[in-house]
Amino acid sequence: MVVSNRPRTMVMAGERPISTPLHDVHALSKRIIESFAQKAALCEILPAEASGTDLASVIAICLESASMLLDGRDEPDLAGMARLEEAAAEWAREEIPLDSVLHAIFEGSRIGHRLVSDANSARDFDGASSAVFVLIDVLDTLTTIVTMAYLRELRAISNDQHAAKHTLTTALLSGNPTGAMARHSGIAIADSYVVLAVSLPTQPDVNNSRRNREVAARRRLRKVQAELATRGRQRALSLLSLDGGTILIPAECTDIDPETLIEQLSSAGRVPITATVHTATTNAIPEIVDQLHQLLDVACRLRAAPGLYRFKDLALEYQLSRPGPGRDLLVSVLDRLEEHPELLETLHVHVGNHYNRRASAKALYIHVNTLDNRLRRIAAVLGFDPCHPSGIPYMRAALLARELSADSTRSGYPGNGLRAHQLTGWRPVDAEPVGVGRRLVLRRERS
Repeated sequence: MVVSNRPRTMVMAGERPISTPLHDVHALSKRIIESFAQKAALCEILPAEASGTDLASVIAICLESASMLLDGRDEPDLAGMARLEEAAAEWAREEIPLDSVLHAIFEGSRIGHRLVSDANSARDFDGASSAVFVLIDVLDTLTTIVTMAYLRELRAISNDQHAAKHTLTTALLSGNPTGAMARHSGIAIADSYVVLAVSLPTQPDVNNSRRNREVAARRRLRKVQAELATRGRQRALSLLSLDGGTILIPAECTDIDPETLIEQLSSAGRVPITATVHTATTNAIPEIVDQLHQLLDVACRLRAAPGLYRFKDLALEYQLSRPGPGRDLLVSVLDRLEEHPELLETLHVHVGNHYNRRASAKALYIHVNTLDNRLRRIAAVLGFDPCHPSGIPYMRAALLARELSADSTRSGYPGNGLRAHQLTGWRPVDAEPVGVGRRLVLRRERS
């Protein structure tokens, strides 16, 4: 119990204790409850049973505490304080807003102070002044006890809910959800979910120490999780780490738009989030999650613009990322150019600029005639013309397969590589030609 360190004496009003109007706690509790009932704002926040003996007993505890301090006693009523903590915890469980609870405490204190003032002469200035300091101590005690108990219960509830959601999410991702688990968590299992695989890239910090990077990453993650809890209407399930993770949204929640959600999470966390999405039945979630994270890996390796991607957006890139003899053959097509890095660089830049000779020459800082000479040399080395209509799709696929292959760290052109738009018809927005040291900002055209 929080009390002042000042030595206490009984506060008097004339020849009687100033606390006299507060001694009939039962009658006064009833009067305060009636006053609450007349105030619509307070009446709305009180639980259904709070108009009876439960609230009356809490008010009685507060009045007795005030009387105790006014009478010069510092020893707290431990049983009463314990009952006050129980009541605060119960209000937290009933989701009564904390600010409304504190407002009710101050309203009750205001009523009690008015009763004390009205019952004593205005000439008892010393007594009234001392009573004000005592009532401040009472408010300090009550608000501290109620707030601490309320927040403690709220944290416990939050931890229980988080653990339940974590358990259910893990079960859904592993393909083992059960009815008993749903009943235990209090969360109904939907027939299907909108599944999102999310990447949270590491952002450069002013201080590049590992500890500060981790602190910044955790701060971003907390902001993203808080925004998800708000925008996801508490219906979204997630397993997120510092690098990203998976989000499950019941398909019935049609008011939650995945693309808008990713934009909101990016804004809240101040991090350019890249994500992939697909709708799956509950039983198919494990398989879909695996495929979505593979698709997300493709998007990240291609350095695609942040945003939301579906399978149809990266279907060709996804297929070329799958290992097999076909991809191995495509990757090997450019092996002959490894001995000519300037030619490999030229090919990357020219394909990246959709075979625009002027744009490619500008990006390479060479004359158009020099570019033509290099392209003829490339054709001679490869044995076919990569700029001929019959060779264009083949060459694009070969460059992309090389970019996506596990052996993409081999020696070769160290530039930007191919981007998703260069195979699917996406157009760069406000971007210079592809070239060394330049990075395209890509957006998908909307129909």
